[in-house]
Amino acid sequence: MKQYSVVVGIVLCVSGAGTLAQDQDYEVLAKVLAAGDPDAEALAKHRLAGRNVRQLFAVDRDLLELRKTAPDLETRVAELHRPFDPRGRAGSAAVDVNAKAYEGIPEIAQILRRHEMSGREYWLTKMQAVVAAIWDEALTPEAVQTGADRELANDMMTPALKFWRSMAPGLEAEADEWKKAQGLANRGRGGIMR
Repeated sequence: MKQYSVVVGIVLCVSGAGTLAQDQDYEVLAKVLAAGDPDAEALAKHRLAGRNVRQLFAVDRDLLELRKTAPDLETRVAELHRPFDPRGRAGSAAVDVNAKAYEGIPEIAQILRRHEMSGREYWLTKMQAVVAAIWDEALTPEAVQTGADRELANDMMTPALKFWRSMAPGLEAEADEWKKAQGLANRGRGGIMR
């Protein structure tokens, strides 16, 4: 989960600046908070949409199956990771590193191609989806009973979370299955940063 910590930080910083009533305000603030880091800016501005979320779910389903038949897969990914990022950076720096590593493993590259997704698009979408799923789990109606909690919920309504909460029923069912497979389901408010 360490690679998502910077994403959560970016989302928190942007959200903490006030209600994001307009996507333009969000994009301007994301650019300022990225402080010249193009990966952080791309991550903050990346939008979840029906197409890229469906592609993400399909890629992750295939990756789960691949892991069953290729037990050394994570080791191979880690080995490819090292030359691209010897310091083991996380967050926005991990987007391109993870993308290069995934595109460098023939079986994973084939899965990405089959679902018409680049490694970069996959990781940008995955990081946004993970953060949206975590906040969606945490910001249940029961969890926002007080005024301060309701204010936090309004502040956390990033474009990604707005999309996540407005998915069509079929996509929402896929999201529920994806969250279970990713270990993100039923974490609740206390499990945000577990």
